[in-house]
Amino acid sequence: MRVAVVTGGRFHVLDLARELHALGHDVTFYSYLPRTRATAFGLPAQCQVSLFPVLAPVLAAERFAPATPARSISHVQMRLLDRLVARLLRPCDVLVAMAGLFVATLTAARKKYAATIVLERGSRHIVSQDEILRAAGGDGADAFSIPRELAGYEMSDFISVPSRQAADSFVERAVPSRKLLVNPYGCDLSMFPPTVRTGAPQRTILFVGLWSRRKGCDVLLTAWRTLAGVRLVHVGPVGDLPLPSDVGFTHVDPVPQQMLSRYYAEADLFVLASREEGLALVQAQALASGLPVVCTSRTGGVDLRDLLGCDEAVTEVPPDDPEKLATAIRRVLDRIGTASAHGPRKVAADLSPMSWRAYGERYDRLLRAALASRSALPQ
Repeated sequence: MRVAVVTGGRFHVLDLARELHALGHDVTFYSYLPRTRATAFGLPAQCQVSLFPVLAPVLAAERFAPATPARSISHVQMRLLDRLVARLLRPCDVLVAMAGLFVATLTAARKKYAATIVLERGSRHIVSQDEILRAAGGDGADAFSIPRELAGYEMSDFISVPSRQAADSFVERAVPSRKLLVNPYGCDLSMFPPTVRTGAPQRTILFVGLWSRRKGCDVLLTAWRTLAGVRLVHVGPVGDLPLPSDVGFTHVDPVPQQMLSRYYAEADLFVLASREEGLALVQAQALASGLPVVCTSRTGGVDLRDLLGCDEAVTEVPPDDPEKLATAIRRVLDRIGTASAHGPRKVAADLSPMSWRAYGERYDRLLRAALASRSALPQ
């Protein structure tokens, strides 16, 4: 098939484009990534249309502007990206587009080429996301993106999401289940091999990501403070919550992805207390590295557990419940004991279902089945 993959940054769709190309599809990847960066992640140059030379001034202005102007510049950048891709779009049978970024491009793909449109939504339904974030005391979803997201939901033939709980949030808002493709994200298993425990003897839990309300870091902090003799390590940027000053807490500024394996090796357990998201890629990284995961029911962790076929790999708790989170952390730490200190750690015998290759193969099967079902519908 001729597959156009349209995005702004890399996200997971660069990995998708690479894997679909490897499976023999004629893939064109449109983005504002420099060609060298996309090529570094394994996507051949002949598969790329880079808009970086055109959008570089806008991207630079967004990056260095204060927060409020940066958001406005981001909206300008989204509109410009959408219009450029709509104009440059080559003939395609399938358009895979990041939700919220594209509206004109969806129209062009349908009008020019009668393409099947697959919308990639990495989180829950935008209305569900907005409600959850506001209930937690945050700002909610970006008001500019909400109507673009909703328009995309209507215009698309299919919506691809990474977890069942994300799919459920669409069904709850009257999106037909037949329109939803559920496929958990993969990870680079070569970058995250099973680790040998290298950290201090004190039990250590790890969180990688934005320190924020959305990630439930206030809930994580409350739970951790009830756990005697346990260290908490955070790796990543700081968002809308302040960092604690408690003894036993360590913050590490964001590091390149290839350096994360070191921090997985120094921990015993990965914890993600998110209030909402589709499927956090760091969970797959932690599992590949040999760490069990404790997460909420809105992270997609159980989808990874089911891929691996190992019940003990992932423990799920409700969001916004520090007591149940603390209990789950304590039980998993007691279960694993000191076993993680001896030899390479693996949460499952076969990690290959979490590879990007497996993700691409699942996507290919889902796409073929979706297209077959669409062609069978009465015209």
